[in-house]
Amino acid sequence: MRRLKKCICIIITFMMIFTLFPQKLQAETEMIHIKSIEDFNEFVQLSRLDTWSRNKSVYLDCDLDFTEQEFTSVPIFSGMFDGQGHTITGIQIDANEPIKGLFRIIEAEGIVQNLNVSSAIAADEGRQIFGGIAGENYGRIINCKFYGKIYGDAIIGGIAGINQDSGRIANCEVSGTLGGEKYTGGISGENFGSIIKCVNRCRINTSAKENTLDLENLDLNQLESFNNVKPINTHTDTGGISGYSSGIIQSCINYAMIGYPHMGYNIGGIVGRQSGYLSGCSNYGHIFGRKDVGGIVGQMEPAFIQQISRNQLQSLGDELDQLQRMIDNAMNHANASSSAISIEINTLANYADAAADSSKRVLDQSADYIDSTIETINDTSTLMVEALDRLDPIIKKLKITSDSFTQTCSQLEKAIKELQIISDDSGAVIHQVNLALDDLKKANQALASAADKLDKALQLLSDAAASGDQEKINEALNQLNEGMRELSDAAHQGSEAMKRFADAMKGRDNASDALEELSLSLSAMSDAITKTNDALKTLIDEIDWTKVSEALKEASDALADVQKASADFNEGLKKLGSALDELEALNDDLAPLYTQLRKTTRALASTSDDFSNMVREIRKQVKALADKEPIQFTRLPSGYQQDSNQLHASISGISASLKSLNQEVERSSKTLTADIRAISDQFNVIMHLMIEALSQPDTVSDVFEDTSDQDIDATTNGKVADSVNYDIVEGDVNIGGIAGSMAIEFDLDPEDDLSSAADKLNYRYETKAVMSGCINKGSVIAKKNNVGGLVGRLDLGTVSQCEGYGTVESTSGDYVGGIAGYADAKIQQCIAKAELKGNNYIGGIAGMASTLIDSYALIKVSEGIGRIGAIAGASNKHSQISGNYFVDTGFAGIDGISYADIAQPIDYQALKELNTLPSAFFEFTLTFKADNQTIKTIPFDFNEDLSSLTLPAIPEKAGYYASWPAFDYHRMQFSEVLTAQYQPMISVLASDVCIDEKPLVLAQGAFTDQDLLTVSQFKDDNCWQVQLTAKQSENITLRLLKPIDGKVSLWVLNDAGAWVSKPFTDCGSYLQIDMEESELIFCITPKKSYTLLLAGGLTLILIILFIIKKRYSHSQ
Repeated sequence: MRRLKKCICIIITFMMIFTLFPQKLQAETEMIHIKSIEDFNEFVQLSRLDTWSRNKSVYLDCDLDFTEQEFTSVPIFSGMFDGQGHTITGIQIDANEPIKGLFRIIEAEGIVQNLNVSSAIAADEGRQIFGGIAGENYGRIINCKFYGKIYGDAIIGGIAGINQDSGRIANCEVSGTLGGEKYTGGISGENFGSIIKCVNRCRINTSAKENTLDLENLDLNQLESFNNVKPINTHTDTGGISGYSSGIIQSCINYAMIGYPHMGYNIGGIVGRQSGYLSGCSNYGHIFGRKDVGGIVGQMEPAFIQQISRNQLQSLGDELDQLQRMIDNAMNHANASSSAISIEINTLANYADAAADSSKRVLDQSADYIDSTIETINDTSTLMVEALDRLDPIIKKLKITSDSFTQTCSQLEKAIKELQIISDDSGAVIHQVNLALDDLKKANQALASAADKLDKALQLLSDAAASGDQEKINEALNQLNEGMRELSDAAHQGSEAMKRFADAMKGRDNASDALEELSLSLSAMSDAITKTNDALKTLIDEIDWTKVSEALKEASDALADVQKASADFNEGLKKLGSALDELEALNDDLAPLYTQLRKTTRALASTSDDFSNMVREIRKQVKALADKEPIQFTRLPSGYQQDSNQLHASISGISASLKSLNQEVERSSKTLTADIRAISDQFNVIMHLMIEALSQPDTVSDVFEDTSDQDIDATTNGKVADSVNYDIVEGDVNIGGIAGSMAIEFDLDPEDDLSSAADKLNYRYETKAVMSGCINKGSVIAKKNNVGGLVGRLDLGTVSQCEGYGTVESTSGDYVGGIAGYADAKIQQCIAKAELKGNNYIGGIAGMASTLIDSYALIKVSEGIGRIGAIAGASNKHSQISGNYFVDTGFAGIDGISYADIAQPIDYQALKELNTLPSAFFEFTLTFKADNQTIKTIPFDFNEDLSSLTLPAIPEKAGYYASWPAFDYHRMQFSEVLTAQYQPMISVLASDVCIDEKPLVLAQGAFTDQDLLTVSQFKDDNCWQVQLTAKQSENITLRLLKPIDGKVSLWVLNDAGAWVSKPFTDCGSYLQIDMEESELIFCITPKKSYTLLLAGGLTLILIILFIIKKRYSHSQ
C-alpha cells in the first residue's frame, strides 16, 4: 500500500515536471559522432558560431586523452552532447580569460549527459568562472562526473562555474581538489537554477593561501603603497555543492572535507551562502572555517528586496560621474606632488571608476526588474524528488514485509503436510485450506512483484525527474501503473484466499464470519487501489498544475478508501484470532491446524499493520503534495547582487582613501588642497543621496520585516529543510551543525552582519528565512562566541521542528546552545539532546533566547561558568517564551530558575509516554571504540546503572598497551563514547630499592603501566627477593646491581631450597640474566681468589727444594 502511495506521489510530482518541459515541435536532429581527437577539435572549431550546434546530437564514441595534445574549450553549445559513459582525460587549461571549462557556455537548449572528464584548470590572479564541465551553464548537465583540480579567483565549480537560472545539474559527481577566493563549490560556484541529486567528494579550499612580500627587493614606493592595497577576503562563500545559491539544491550529498582551520567566511558542507531553496541534503565531511560555518549552510541569507528607486539610482550615477571628473582634475595637479599622494589619488580613482560602472549596471538591471513583469522560475521536479526521498524507505519496507510473510506461508504449508487425516470432515477442511493457501501464496507473490516494480519505478522516476528526461519519465510512469495494477491484483488474490478459508471454516461460525469480513475488506482495498491508479493515469498527459493538483486530491481521497479497507482488515484479523483461540480450545483432531492458522494470523496482522502505516504515510505525502505550489523564485539578473556589492565596496573604499589622502595633502599646494576638499564635498553628496534613497530607519526592526514564521510549509525562498549533518563542524565565530548564521551580510566587511551593516547603510528589507525539519548528529566546536547544534547565530528567520544531538562546545567563548548559540529570532517545536561546553550563556535550546516556543531539552553540561539553563542560558523577552519542557539533569530552566508553562521540568517517563517526540530522543548508547573501530555498542535506559558491566577486550596493537579511560558507570543519563587509550610499551621497570641512588633491579621487556616490579630483602643482607607481575612474561631480562666492585658470584635459590650458581653477563655495574619465572631469590657474593694460595704454595715448594738441595750438598 505504501508503495501504491509512493507511486501516486511520484506520478503526481512527475506531472509537475511536465510543466517544466512542455512539448515542442522540434526540427529534425542531425547526428554527429566523435571518434578521435581530430573529430573533437573539428567540433570545437564549428562550435564557435552560436547557432551551429542547434538541433544537433553529438555522440562521443570513445575515450579521448589530451595528455600530449593541445586542448581548446568548446566555445558555445546548444545541442545534445552524449558522452555515452566515455571519458575525456588529460585536459590542461591555463585560463588567461574568464569562463572556462570543457564547454565555455552551454545555452538554455543545450544538454550534456553521460560524460566523464578529468582535467586541471589553473588561472592567473583576477580570472574567474571556471567549471570542470562548463564555465557557464544555462542548459542541462546530466549524469556527468569530473575528477581533477581547478584553481581560480572566484566562481569555481567542479561541474559548472555558474549554473544560471535556467540551468539544471542532476545526478552528477565530483572528486579531486578545488580552490578559489570566492564562490567556490563542488558542483557549482554560483547557483541560480537547480542542482538535484549530486554528490561531492572533492576537497575544497583545504589549504591556506598566504600573501607574501619579497623583502629582499622591496623599494620605497612599494612600501608606501603596501598599506593601501585592499586585502583579499580569503575563502569566502565555499560549499561542498555550491559556493552561493539563490536557486534550488535538492537531495545532494557532500563526503569531503571543506575549508581550512580558522580561515574563511561562509563555509558550508552543502553551500557557503544561500537564499534559495535547499532540501533533503546530507553532509558527511569535516567542515572548517573562521566565521559563519555550518554543516549544511555557512550563512542562510533571507530572500529580501532592497528598496531603492530608479530615479535615485540615476542621481547616484550622475554624482559618481562628477566625482570621477574631480578626481581626474586632482590627478593633473598632483603630478608635482609626492609619490604617496599620487598613489592615494590613483587608488581613489580606481574606486570611483568601479563605483560608477557598478551603479550603471545596477541601474540598468533595476529598471528591467521594476518596470517589467517579474519572471519566475517554476520548478516542480524538486517537489517530486523531495517526495521520493521521503517515500523510498516506505517502499523498501513493503518488500521486506512481503519476504517475511513468505516464510510464514511456508511454515503453514509444512504444518498442514504433517497433519494426520483422521476423518472425512478433517480431510475436506485441509483440502480447502490448501486451496486457500495457494491463493494466499499467489497474493503474496503479486505483492512482492508489485513492491519490486514500484521500487524500480520510483528510482527511475527520481532520476528522470532530476534530469527532466521526458522519455524516462513516461517509462517510469508506465512502470508505476503496472506496479499499482499488480498491487490491486494482490489485494484481489488475498480476497479470494479469505473466501476459501471461510469455506474451509463452514460450521465454525465465528471463524467463518471473520474470514468473510476479511475477504470483503481486501476486495474493497483492491477497488480503492484501482481507483487510485485511475486518478494517476489522468496525469500522464497533463501539464497544467491546477489539474494535476485536482488529480492528486482525487488520488488522496482514493487512498483514504484504501486506508479504511486496511483498517477493516485489521479488525477482521482480530476477530479471526479470537475465533481460532476458541476452536483451538476444543482440542479436536484439527487443533494443530488451528494453532498454525493462529500463528499465520499473527504474522498477517503484523504485515497488515505495516501496510496500514505505509498507506497512511503515502496519503499524507500525496495530500501535502496536492496542497503545494511549484517552487517559484523571482528571476533577478545573475550579476545584480555582485554589482550591488561592488558598488557598496567601492564607495567604502573611496571613504577610506579620502581619509588617508587628507592626511597627505596637509603639506601640499593650495590648488591640490582645494581639489581634495571638492572631492570630499562631492563624496558627502553621494553618501547623503544613498541615505536619502534608503530612508533612515531608527532601529533594526525598521530595517526589515521578518515574515519567516508565516506559512512555513509553503515557504520556498530562503529555506533549508529536511537536511542532516553527520560530521564535525569547527570554526571561530558563528558555528552551527546546520547553519553558521541566519543573517544578512554585506561584502563591505565579512566580519559584520546585518546588525552593524544596517546601522551604517540604513537599508530596508522584507525578509524570509526558514530552517525546518533539519537534524544535526555531529559535534560542533567554536573557538569563540555563538555555537549551536543547529545554528550559531540566529539574527532573523525561524527555526522549526529541528533536532540537535551530539556535543556543542565553545573552547573559550560564550553563547552555547543545543539548537542556537545566540537567538534574536524565533525557535519553535525543536528538541535538543546534547552535551554542552562553554563559559557563559549556555542553554539546552539557546544560550540567549528571544522567542522560544514548544521545545524540549535533555542536556549534559560538562563545562560552564555562569548563566546556564536547561532551556536557555538567558532571555530578555520572557513574554515570548512558552511551552518549553526539560528533563532535570541538575540545571533549572532559564539562568538557574524554572518557570511554570514557560520553561519547566518534566519527568523523563512522563515525557516518553507523551509519544510526541522522535524515538532518537529516548535512545542512549555506550560505545566502545579502539583505533577508530567500534568494538561494542551497548544500549541503555535513562538513569540505568552499568557499574557491573564487563568491559570489552581491547584489540592488541604491536608496540602498545591499551586501557579504557576511567569512567563512572553509575546512573547513566547520556550517550557516551569511550575510546581506548593506546600507550607505547614501557621498556624498563626499575625497583624502588636503590643503592647509591641506583635501582637494585631493572627489568627489561615490554610492559604496561599496570605491570609491577617489587624487590624485598630475603633473610641475609645480601639476599633479595624479586617479584614481577606482568601481562607479558616472555623475553624478559633482569639486571642486578653488583653490591661490590670486583669479581662476584651470583647465587639463585632453587625450588628445592638449595643455592645454586647462576651464569650471567657482566654489564658493568649490573649483572644481566634471563628471567624465566615471575619470582626470583638471588644473592651476590665476592668471588674467592686462589692467587695468594698458589703463590704461597710455590714459595713453600721452593723453600723445601732449597733445604733438600742444601742437605744433599752437605752430605756430599
